Amino acid sequence: MIKSFRVALVLIVAVLAGSCSPSGETTAVCSRAPELESSIVAVDSAVLAMTEVSARQLQSMFAVLLSSLVSIGEVAPPEVVDQFAQVERAYLAVSVALQNVLWEGSVGVSDAAVLASIDDLTRNDNVEALSAVRTFITDSCRVDLGSG
Repeated sequence: MIKSFRVALVLIVAVLAGSCSPSGETTAVCSRAPELESSIVAVDSAVLAMTEVSARQLQSMFAVLLSSLVSIGEVAPPEVVDQFAQVERAYLAVSVALQNVLWEGSVGVSDAAVLASIDDLTRNDNVEALSAVRTFITDSCRVDLGSG
């Protein structure tokens, strides 16, 4: 009787300990969270000051951000994979529009496609997806992506 009680107690502790630890998927996302954070900040700042950023810098910033989003999307837990994909699509649309003007910010500030893709970043579905990504990372990784 005591032996079976001990076995049951060990099983309960093991289950509880396992449920408190982050999944491998969450750990993988968390390991990439700092790069994602800095990439989002860099791209958002560059978009606001496109005429002051060189074409090469703009292209590089988007490449790093999109690469981070793709790699995180490949390992993200199922409950947030769609939100990571939505954020990736939103920034990819801006990237494609900027590619079409050869990454020239001075052209992008007056190009209808670039402006529309930047405006789409503030669409409700994109804002909600980014918010869900930030909340997941803040809660699961203890990393604050900020609000900007």
